[in-house]
Amino acid sequence: MVRPRPAIQAGTASLDLPMTPMIDVVFQLIIFFLCTTSFQPLELRLPSPLNLPGSLGEAAAVPPELEHLTAVVIRLGRANGATVFTLNQQRYATLDDIRHKLHDLASIRRDVPVILDPAGDVAVAEVIHLYDLCRAEGFSRIQFAAPVEP
Repeated sequence: MVRPRPAIQAGTASLDLPMTPMIDVVFQLIIFFLCTTSFQPLELRLPSPLNLPGSLGEAAAVPPELEHLTAVVIRLGRANGATVFTLNQQRYATLDDIRHKLHDLASIRRDVPVILDPAGDVAVAEVIHLYDLCRAEGFSRIQFAAPVEP
């Protein structure tokens, strides 16, 4: 005995969607994107802060005091209620003075490591500001000095 198929009520539609054409379109899109995508690294992409000498054959002049520089050590201490900065045995009173000196140094060498050595009574905010300043000037090798254990 064969049962009769129920009649479709008015206002409803069949939900049978043909999936084969949709799958074909998806595969064609995948093939299109694979064929048009380049997996090679960009050859002409250079780092954004670019310091090149004036001409291609000219080398940048390095001052004699920076020729054998292996690290920049910045010590932070407190004197008379204010933070005092010492950059390679040169004392500076404000963070702005350090900014100018780091800017001059970064224009010559950015590959040198910067070592921050804060005293115990220096506020953490001062150390973070100095760290951010070093990053803003383009130094990427910034380290913190560890206290010497007795």
